[in-house]
Amino acid sequence: MKTWYPRGCCCCFSLRVGTLILGSLSLFGSVLVLLSSLRFVARSYEDFRAACIHVSQERQVNLDPDSCAILVRITIAFDGIMAAVSTLFSILLVAGVNARKERWMLPYLALQVKGYCLTVLVFVLLLIIAIYTGSAIGALVTILVCVPVMLILSYFIMVVYACYRETDDAPCFL
Repeated sequence: MKTWYPRGCCCCFSLRVGTLILGSLSLFGSVLVLLSSLRFVARSYEDFRAACIHVSQERQVNLDPDSCAILVRITIAFDGIMAAVSTLFSILLVAGVNARKERWMLPYLALQVKGYCLTVLVFVLLLIIAIYTGSAIGALVTILVCVPVMLILSYFIMVVYACYRETDDAPCFL
């Protein structure tokens, strides 16, 4: 059985140009997330504590403001670290395509495949929750939103992988 690989990206770009566009868009998005995370991490501890107190009073939930503020700060810092890794891998992808170094594309591909697996997991969990709560509309909306997103993500991963395979000495893993 022969596996299908795209010969171009979005019907009008070559694999190389499509991969450069995808890498540049990924780089732009990850830099924005990184800057946003840095902006929030730079806030003072008291700002986070005040926000936790406000949410606790608004929702009438008993939250410890100190532990809530620490958890929020750790979550934002982790998001910033992941954005920094994504930025580095996007830079490696763009540089690898430009320099025709196929090995530099592998970290980006690995990150995208892991992200795709997490997307599938979230989709399944949302579908289970919608079915469990008896919300047919929620299940339908989940399917109508997640399936096209997963198809687009898998197509973009295949474009980058086809570009990886197109280079001269790249071994085939599939």
